[in-house]
Amino acid sequence: MAGKVTLDGTPLAAGMIQFMSAPGAKHSLVSGTSIKDGSYKLPPSGGLPPGSYSVTISSSPPPPPPPSDPNEAMKAAAEMKPAKELIPEKYNLKTELTVEVKKSGETEANFELKSGS
Repeated sequence: MAGKVTLDGTPLAAGMIQFMSAPGAKHSLVSGTSIKDGSYKLPPSGGLPPGSYSVTISSSPPPPPPPSDPNEAMKAAAEMKPAKELIPEKYNLKTELTVEVKKSGETEANFELKSGS
């Protein structure tokens, strides 16, 4: 399984994509990989058998570089907030994305995400 992921027409710089077996499937499977420069590819060991899968895609901005002063670094770590999700919930926490894998092996699935509702 491989493909491209765009957000508002621009390749997603970095993120994660996960495939989860649909409820009631013969097998319960979760597989995923990273997205880089709008592309992803599951390793051969993470291939998906035929079936229906829900898909989640997430991305957050990279963290700022740590301060060079150790005291400032500890203070910054204590004040660190969770990273803001760049992808709307309808593509991750409340995903509406699905994919149907017809045959095991190389399947291409591209996802064109929109930041608006």
